[in-house]
Amino acid sequence: MVMISLDLWMYQVAVVMSGWLPNTAVALSVGGICTSMNAWAYMVPLGLGSAVNTLVGNTIGSGRGAEAKEAAFVGLLIAVVTVTFMVLSVATNARHFIGLVAMDPNVVALANHTVPVLCFLMFWDGLNAVLAGIMRGSGQQAVGALISFVAFVLCVPLCYFLGFQADPAVLATLPFVGGLQPVARVWLGIAIGGCAQTCLLLLYLSRFNWQAIADRAQEEENTPGEAQVKIGPEDGSGGAGALKPLPAPS
Repeated sequence: MVMISLDLWMYQVAVVMSGWLPNTAVALSVGGICTSMNAWAYMVPLGLGSAVNTLVGNTIGSGRGAEAKEAAFVGLLIAVVTVTFMVLSVATNARHFIGLVAMDPNVVALANHTVPVLCFLMFWDGLNAVLAGIMRGSGQQAVGALISFVAFVLCVPLCYFLGFQADPAVLATLPFVGGLQPVARVWLGIAIGGCAQTCLLLLYLSRFNWQAIADRAQEEENTPGEAQVKIGPEDGSGGAGALKPLPAPS
């Protein structure tokens, strides 16, 4: 839950910083539209991440490390295909959705201007949802939460720098970034943080020893718990300490 919460907090950072921009009403409206569209697209990889979490956890719990690795790989591959489809759907139909929720021409124009950045963010967010499921299923949620926190700490100052401090003359020399409005650059900072999170999670997963994790899970499962209280002889014949049935009421 920490990983998902940090992802959601990133969006709130973008919305708050949008309120600091000169044209506050328009920027906040665009932030709300971007948040709604991203939340809609996020539901699909979030459900897929939960499914991968269950499958990886079950295979690791049964000591099948190779199958857990295969499940994680297949789940991630499905995520890439699914998220790519979602991104293409948003990119081609965003103007229709924006037209339904916004009437102000300035809001519509700026929201359409921000869609490419939003699609870039959606792709990495979708992969992170599935990667978070893999981390939870393999029992590595503490490391996943730490990586998410690092990405969160990275994106906050980056959003502020891109939206408020970056020199427009320098940004104009950069491909894609040069033509972006400040509100789009704020959301670009979130997208870069999501990309960094994906790269760190993939790097960590690439170093997994899946069978060792499965063996450790088996050892923990087979560790005996607390000794049960002995209430009678082992042969079940009863005794002074054995439980006796209560007498029937008269």
